[in-house]
Amino acid sequence: MKKILIVDDEEEIFLFLRRIVENKFGFEAVWADNGLKAIKALEKTRFDAVILDVNMPVLDGIETLKIIRRSNEFSELPVLMCSSESDRQKIIEIISLKIMDYILKPIVFEEAINKIGKLFK
Repeated sequence: MKKILIVDDEEEIFLFLRRIVENKFGFEAVWADNGLKAIKALEKTRFDAVILDVNMPVLDGIETLKIIRRSNEFSELPVLMCSSESDRQKIIEIISLKIMDYILKPIVFEEAINKIGKLFK
């Protein structure tokens, strides 16, 4: 069974995405509510992909993604960003860090299904 790490400081977003990941795809979803917890989870457990929020406390999504991409072990890990971020410069920076796609909040159910599905094609 594939395992996806969902990193978002809002539990409601995690629960929404978990429902998609588990019910539509049959994958296991694990939650981290900030980037530091995500990095620790990646060091302990093998994940097949990460869904990562941009704006979070402790360690934001961009810094978390930079750490992931600098790691030899995780440099090719599929990452799907999820955020309401609309700042053009931040979006350009995010894209330059080799993400698979970007889900804009508020999340549209069908869009999330399509983009999560593309992680494994």
